[in-house]
Amino acid sequence: MPLPGTSHDRSLVGSGPRAACPGARGGEADAGAGVVIRMTKAHTSGPWEARGIVIHRATPDSDTGATPLLCVVTGEGTSSDEDEANAEFIVRACNSHDALLEVAKKARAALVIAIPWAIREPGETNPIVVALDAAISKAEGP
Repeated sequence: MPLPGTSHDRSLVGSGPRAACPGARGGEADAGAGVVIRMTKAHTSGPWEARGIVIHRATPDSDTGATPLLCVVTGEGTSSDEDEANAEFIVRACNSHDALLEVAKKARAALVIAIPWAIREPGETNPIVVALDAAISKAEGP
């Protein structure tokens, strides 16, 4: 059965919460309790937007004028309202990723300058710096 507003079949997503990403390059998806995507190549540039459960690039492609389909968000046992909310959440996260990463890096640098003991010796670090390092590493990926 096609997903609303698309020609993509619901069987593409199987069971459990998933994002079916027909245009995905590289990576892996694990349904489990959510979606895990490990990207090994460049992602589609943003900004992105949600149209119901369908995520598109918000700006038209310079060559074709189309707004490419990125993902269809659906889950077995989820309501259409929840699927739409999940799509909107994914879009907010993707569209704010670069700005949040930049601010985290600046905050870390400012903390290290402002608090001389923030980094004392290798392995002995301020807990806020440790948390920022973990968040930056997670955002930048492998």
